[in-house]
Amino acid sequence: MKKHFGDHSANEQSFLAWARTAIGIIAFGFLFERYTIFVHVLPHETTGKPLELG
Repeated sequence: MKKHFGDHSANEQSFLAWARTAIGIIAFGFLFERYTIFVHVLPHETTGKPLELG
């Protein structure tokens, strides 16, 4: 058993919390980007007008 197991455990929990937060922020970024693309493409799909990129 480690001498300072409480410190090690707290550090590991903090690291895992940061990792979960980072994964959540990345996932939110992907979802936001997909939503933005959807919002830009949807009017062109419903009206039949060509999509202008740029």
